Amino acid sequence: MYHVGGDKRQERSAALICASLEKLAERSGYSGITITQLATEAGVGRATFYRLFDDKDDVVLYQMEQVFEELLSRFGPESDHDEVLLALLEAWFNRRSLFKSLINAGLYEGFQARLVEMLEIKLLAVKEEMRLDDRSWRYFAHMRAGMLFGALKVAITHYPEDTPESVILSMKRLFGR
Repeated sequence: MYHVGGDKRQERSAALICASLEKLAERSGYSGITITQLATEAGVGRATFYRLFDDKDDVVLYQMEQVFEELLSRFGPESDHDEVLLALLEAWFNRRSLFKSLINAGLYEGFQARLVEMLEIKLLAVKEEMRLDDRSWRYFAHMRAGMLFGALKVAITHYPEDTPESVILSMKRLFGR
C-alpha cells in the first residue's frame, strides 16, 4: 500500500512519479514500465520511490484514490445524478492512460469497489426515491458500478472518439436512467 503522507515533499515526489507513470504508460504501455524508468523520468531516486510506493501498481492505486477523493469532495449526497456521472466520466476520460493502466494491472476490482462506495454516497436520493432496502440498494450500487466500469472500458479502449456525453446518451438509450 502506498505511504504518501501529508508531508509536502512526499506529495510533490508522489505527483512527479504519478505524472511520469502516465507519460511512460502513454508512450510505451504499462506492462513495460520498470521502477528504474519511473524514478528516472520523475527525477527521484529509487529509495524515494520505495519510501512512497511498494510497486508501480501502488502508484496506479494512489492515483485512482486521488481521482475519487477529488470527485467525492465536489459533490454532496443531493447532487444531480447526471452531473455526478458526467464528472466521473470526464475525470477518467481525461486520464485515459491511467484508466488503461488500471486495466492492465488487473486493478479493476479496486476501481469498482471504490466506485460502489462513491455511488452509495452520491446516489442516496435514488435509494430513497425507489424505496430500496439496504440489500437491494447495495445490489443496485454494485450493478451500476459494473455498468459504468464496462462503459468506460469500452469507450476508452474501443471507441477513443467517444466523449463523456456520448457515453451517457448511449447508456440512457440502452439502459434507461
